[in-house]
Amino acid sequence: MTINNVFGTSANDTIWGGSGQDYILGEAGDDFIGGNQDNDTIIGGEGHDTLFGWTGNDSIHGGTGDDLLSGEDGDDTIVGGIGNDALYG
Repeated sequence: MTINNVFGTSANDTIWGGSGQDYILGEAGDDFIGGNQDNDTIIGGEGHDTLFGWTGNDSIHGGTGDDLLSGEDGDDTIVGGIGNDALYG
């Protein structure tokens, strides 16, 4: 099993997870994050983020800001956080 730890910056990041389990933290900025395959943990952080789990049983957390969170396939846990968030299972 491969676990990738990826950390964004204070800028507007675009981050794609790998084929293994990913832990992705977007940090500040308006980020686009896609978990890709396997069971991922995705945390948007500050900013207006767009977060997709794709396949696997993902844990997706928006943080602060107006976020769009989508689990896609699998049994996902989705937590919006502070702000006006849109959550899709």
